[in-house]
Amino acid sequence: MAENADLVEFYGQLARSLNPSNLAGYIDAYINRTDLGLIRPLISTGTSDTHSAPIATAGKEPSEVGTPAPLSVIQTDVCLVTGDRATDLSRALADMNGRMDPKITQFILVRFIEFRSGLTSFSQLGRILIEA
Repeated sequence: MAENADLVEFYGQLARSLNPSNLAGYIDAYINRTDLGLIRPLISTGTSDTHSAPIATAGKEPSEVGTPAPLSVIQTDVCLVTGDRATDLSRALADMNGRMDPKITQFILVRFIEFRSGLTSFSQLGRILIEA
């Protein structure tokens, strides 16, 4: 603990200086987020499908549920990068990768290496920068 005193002090200061209204807005945006409505195209045609996707309704009253979002296809090259320790993010990006066109999407799971100072770094950062 003594070797990370500056890190502990930083996080303590951060916790004391959080703006409650900004935090409330962030939490509200997270709770009320909706599905992006992405679909994986059967054939890469470069056009969007206009069907409707169901929106997230968990924990909401029927009067709070809006209209379904139109399904869409991302038509640009995409590189989804996550770390191996971010398990929830890894699952979310793996799900998103399943909805993307495999011809234009790369999914990279990066392994982290811990240093003695307690900081983490990408072990494959150079590879990502070169190949991206």
